[in-house]
Amino acid sequence: MLSLERTKELLNDPTLSDKEIQEIRDGFYLLAEIIFGKWQEEKRTDKLNDLKRPPLNETESANMPPECRKKKRNPRLYFNGQER
Repeated sequence: MLSLERTKELLNDPTLSDKEIQEIRDGFYLLAEIIFGKWQEEKRTDKLNDLKRPPLNETESANMPPECRKKKRNPRLYFNGQER
């Protein structure tokens, strides 16, 4: 949780009252909750979509990055060589 003092530092606006800073901080929390909820929803959707995908064919298996072949992981879970 952001303290009132830390929020003041981040906003760097001495003209704001403590009440205005608290309202802005509350807005930060609301926005964070919305963003986090959206992220959770996208992760759930991604997992469901991965489960619905058909198995890899021979061509796809041959084109898999080495780290997928060794660990038998789905290459569709990788993006720019990084595991999602």
